Amino acid sequence: MTIPADHNYPTTATDAAWQKKKSVADKAMSKTGLGADLKDAEKKWNAIPWHELDAAGLHAASSVQAKGQLATAKTAIATQVQAAKTAVTKAKGGALAAAGTKGLSGAAKTAATAIANDLTAALTRLQSIKTTDFEAEIVRLEKTEIVQLTKITIQIANKQVGTASSGDWDRHELKATGVVWSVGKAADYTGKAVKVFGETSHPGEGQPAKFQNDMKVEAAAGSTATFKP
Repeated sequence: MTIPADHNYPTTATDAAWQKKKSVADKAMSKTGLGADLKDAEKKWNAIPWHELDAAGLHAASSVQAKGQLATAKTAIATQVQAAKTAVTKAKGGALAAAGTKGLSGAAKTAATAIANDLTAALTRLQSIKTTDFEAEIVRLEKTEIVQLTKITIQIANKQVGTASSGDWDRHELKATGVVWSVGKAADYTGKAVKVFGETSHPGEGQPAKFQNDMKVEAAAGSTATFKP
């Protein structure tokens, strides 16, 4: 998983829970600052866009869409998740300090220790957030999807020797149709090393991307040809 199964902020580490554990005398003491830190930690935690970090729940329809989701997840990890880590770490430090505050009641000190422990566990959950599922999804989709090529040109030694109107590329083999050889006959090219250029498009992609690959003509007959890298 890219996110922990439990992505809820610990209920024991809220400001409201902390205030309930303090006696009237505790509240009359100088401020520990823990309440403000807990409020900030909870706020930053709740700002994490968990749905953007869950590759399985996003159901990418293409590798292009999966790559976009990966980029979004990386941004969220670098911003909201990192902000939560910083705030939770600060609150944990404040809880540890409160647990050692002279004059604070035993109940409050026990509560502060429990808060520190729960925030430690929360940090572990934040640190477990990865993008590996997104990366695996991209690889899976790339293996199964067919990319459509248009505006195909075929070159040998930087000289154009043919064109094709369209082609299907599955990253293992390119099947081109509407092939026109400008020099010689189709059969002359079987086994030849060529460079193939074109434009690609598939679901989820915006502007066509450029395609270029060193390939070998596996078979050529009439207006069709098969190429392999």
